[in-house]
Amino acid sequence: MRKSILLLTLLSGAALAQAPATGQFLLRLDPTRAGFTLQNMTADEGRLATDHVRYLKSLLDSGKLKLAAQAFDPKGLWGIVIVNAPDAETARTLLEGDPAIKAKMFRGEVMPLRVVFEKVEVQKANPAVAAQFEGDWEGALSPMGNTLRVIVHFKNQPDMTVKATIDSPDQGATGLDLSDVVQKGSSIEFQLRMAKGSYKGELNKEGTEISGQWTQGGAPVALNLKKVTAK
Repeated sequence: MRKSILLLTLLSGAALAQAPATGQFLLRLDPTRAGFTLQNMTADEGRLATDHVRYLKSLLDSGKLKLAAQAFDPKGLWGIVIVNAPDAETARTLLEGDPAIKAKMFRGEVMPLRVVFEKVEVQKANPAVAAQFEGDWEGALSPMGNTLRVIVHFKNQPDMTVKATIDSPDQGATGLDLSDVVQKGSSIEFQLRMAKGSYKGELNKEGTEISGQWTQGGAPVALNLKKVTAK
């Protein structure tokens, strides 16, 4: 055991001593407006933020985005984006393609990145839900006065699991996988791990609406989902 630990230490030290390899780059995004927060965005900034998220989703779909996050620094909010790129020039092109960078809402810098350790979680299958939950459910979130449509899909599979996904049409995001789906009686909950979001709701007696709350990095907000009837 001691030899194994020593070997791991030596390998880690050797890796850290090497020059940064190309392949991944960190893009740091800083707001240009002093005092910028997610809560005090102007209407124009809100629209640009939506375009920014849509752009990140396009990078994710094309395999260019590894991670996107927000750093709540006491000195001010800033963003972290990790992209897959062969060189710094390509990474900078990805940065400059961001609508929020183009509009000078954010300024950015590019730096090479090497991941030393990373924990990869295998998502467990979600058990099938009751028949009344199957189908498509529509609702809307209203963060900071902006309305964002949400569509949740539940489709039971032959192996007694459920395929659960969520769409955010106004952000250009579709088919995002939901995990940790738990349905007990008339209650249901699920998580959107990639966005650190979760939902808990209760189905009405008619089976037409789920009243619930969405939580994502702050206080829960109301999210009521109405079942979409076939046309």
